[in-house]
Amino acid sequence: MAKNDSNIRIYGDEEATVWVAPKGTELPDDLAALAAPYADAGLLGEDGIEFEGEPETVEVRVHNGFRIARTKITGGKQTVKIVCSETNAITNGLMYPAAVVTTTAGVTRIDNKEKFVSDERVFVIEDYDVDIHTRTVITRGEVTERGTVVQKADKETIFEFTITSYGAIYTLTNDAALAVAAA
Repeated sequence: MAKNDSNIRIYGDEEATVWVAPKGTELPDDLAALAAPYADAGLLGEDGIEFEGEPETVEVRVHNGFRIARTKITGGKQTVKIVCSETNAITNGLMYPAAVVTTTAGVTRIDNKEKFVSDERVFVIEDYDVDIHTRTVITRGEVTERGTVVQKADKETIFEFTITSYGAIYTLTNDAALAVAAA
């Protein structure tokens, strides 16, 4: 395959979105616009979105030379780290999944529970590089790490989340560089 500068991706266009939906929501199978119950988590932080695969391995060592003779992958996990810059109902719900929220006469009360509860959801991460549209779907996942929320005069409040996938992750894209020939 020849080298091609146009296959270098720089994501982060204005349309980049993290969508959140209840567990069991119908999953997208194309790049058409998403509708309710998918909800937009809002503006994303400048650090972007980080995808990470963490394989678990067992090393088989041999006596001869005390070297690794083989490595076997025994499991692992896939995570996605997102940083949200907006304070809204979605980011608050991800930060405090057990919270009870009520609004009366224009005043919202958020009762954050001391404990965290399991809160599995569907996550869809959309990113764009000009006309390249990439949609990554986490079919079943939940926020397993939450960053510290800091309120300062010289920096916006951000919400940092690590989502652990419990189900499949798949990507839909119109990127011709990733297309395979029809069989």
